[in-house]
Amino acid sequence: MTMTREEALTIVTSIVREHARECREPRPCQDCELEAEAIAALNYAYILGPIFFLALGAFCFVGYDLTAQRAEETRRLLAERDARLSG
Repeated sequence: MTMTREEALTIVTSIVREHARECREPRPCQDCELEAEAIAALNYAYILGPIFFLALGAFCFVGYDLTAQRAEETRRLLAERDARLSG
């Protein structure tokens, strides 16, 4: 089961709001400040994580020489494999 960004932020936001209701001090307590930092870190992770992995995937294609001949060979090998597996 995976959690979407919106679901994760909803959960974290509800936890922070609940703590804020319990924290009646005029000034935010240390826990509130730490939770705000945690939310900021989550935002960075959700923004920078996909960017990193997209760049990593793009880097995997650098130097990958796919010609028409090589693509046809790959198609032929896949068709042979499918024919062998289907019986």
